[in-house]
Amino acid sequence: MVKKRAIAQIVARRWIRRNDMIKESSFGKFKYLLYEPSHLTNLENLPLIIVMHGSGEIGSSLSKLKAREPYISLNNGKFKADAYILMPQLPKDTWKSYAAELIKLINEIVITYKCDSKRISLTGHSLGAMGVIEIIEKYPDLFSAGASLSCAHDYTDKIKNISHVPIWFLYGEKESNYGKYARKMYEIAIKGNSDSKINAIPGYGHPIQPFWCNEKYGIFKWLISFSIGQYPTWQDWLNSYYLLDGRGMATNEVDKPIPDDIARKLGLKRG
Repeated sequence: MVKKRAIAQIVARRWIRRNDMIKESSFGKFKYLLYEPSHLTNLENLPLIIVMHGSGEIGSSLSKLKAREPYISLNNGKFKADAYILMPQLPKDTWKSYAAELIKLINEIVITYKCDSKRISLTGHSLGAMGVIEIIEKYPDLFSAGASLSCAHDYTDKIKNISHVPIWFLYGEKESNYGKYARKMYEIAIKGNSDSKINAIPGYGHPIQPFWCNEKYGIFKWLISFSIGQYPTWQDWLNSYYLLDGRGMATNEVDKPIPDDIARKLGLKRG
């Protein structure tokens, strides 16, 4: 009996290794968690979803993210997604104030995992929902879709600038103010893109993060159903943010050299 139990434990451990993984790492100013859909045979050219948390998870301890969805359901195997899911942790302030750093992190993930650059989407809750709209407005041609959960501000003015991007607005039915914001923004968004949508979640207030992993709503499936056509490969996507000077030297938007490892991956020349 003991021998059979030991064999069963070995088999179980091997099975766990084949299941989806969540990696912990850091890049630049961000610590982050990355869900890798190892249940799929081919892990290249997959969509990338960036999940942006609310103010309660700001800090330097990833345990804050691990106590919330979508990490919980992704980690325990109750929910699987056919995409890489990046969960960065905001060190302080707002997502808008770290926009450039976030783009650099996305660049790194796209390069390392050869993600489908035509299917990079954003979703966030509360402060993170504000970040979804702020980041898409700042980089309006990079993201294929967005999902805004309990957005804590009325960004009607910003939605006018990004109405070409499909956005799903979700809010708790018991949340009157944020519901008003969502409805106002949706009225603008739907005029620019008929795929934009809105849902009030019955019986809920502000904390609606569990619905990221709710099969009935299918937020992640909805996000990865959209694509953009500007960048046929991940390399072209990166090149759109890193320019080459007249000598073929690699420089970025603030005229600082690209790190050597990234330049090598891109096949860029050094002086």
